[in-house]
Amino acid sequence: MSVGEHEFTLNNRRVNYYEAGLHHSRSILLIHGGIGDAKQNWYNIIPLLAEDYHVLAPDLPGFGGTEAVAGHKNLSDVTAWLIEFLKSQDVEQVIVIGNSFGALIARLMAVKYPQIVAGVIMSNGGYVPDVPSAVRLIMKIPIVSGILSGILANIATSTESLSEMIHQEDAISPEFTACVKSNTSGYARLMKMTAIQPQSTNKPMVAMLILWGVEDKSIPLAVGHKLKNALASAEYIEIENCGHFPHLEEPDIFEWHVKQFLTKHNSVKRSEIPGT
Repeated sequence: MSVGEHEFTLNNRRVNYYEAGLHHSRSILLIHGGIGDAKQNWYNIIPLLAEDYHVLAPDLPGFGGTEAVAGHKNLSDVTAWLIEFLKSQDVEQVIVIGNSFGALIARLMAVKYPQIVAGVIMSNGGYVPDVPSAVRLIMKIPIVSGILSGILANIATSTESLSEMIHQEDAISPEFTACVKSNTSGYARLMKMTAIQPQSTNKPMVAMLILWGVEDKSIPLAVGHKLKNALASAEYIEIENCGHFPHLEEPDIFEWHVKQFLTKHNSVKRSEIPGT
């Protein structure tokens, strides 16, 4: 299954995205996190999912080939941008899969747009960080927050930090590291928006699956357990022998769990979903 790369203009800003599968099939939206871009994160998994689904994977604003949007102040702005992207592709309903920061964005999309998001899969992310109030205030000061988030982003994308995230060392290639570094500014903006995101107790009223790579030392297993407790109706599955990126480190296992979940919920009515 070939993957197409496309570019168009949305609200006078360039958007780059990847697509595969048939348009009449059920749609999946893939949301990357702060490490790398859509191609680095999803390019190898897209053909596997596109055998049965219509798959879209955009570069988030400020990542890859998508221009940053100066007006984006918080993650709600990013979710609204993604809804605009889906509308531009004539997608009325979608399953959203997100990793890391992308998992949190996926969760927030499901909370705010349940009429569009039919289900959500969160991989090694999705929990709103408990940021001290003093840090939240600092992150609202433009110049200071820009400097601080830039420093933190450089630390988070260092070779040492990547080795804590990724269990299978062969996944850290020179190309991987170069892509991560080229998207550091996007990571900094995403980190800043996440730091000021309100701690929300809202739970998506859709089918949910949490996948967690057990060897992730950057966001340990305890956080996955905490997320599961917060979202009691979600299915929770741990994946052995991988860290922060199950879709990169164990793509076949990741694909199997995704398809099992989607097959199970293909014909489930919203009223039958636990917690609705």
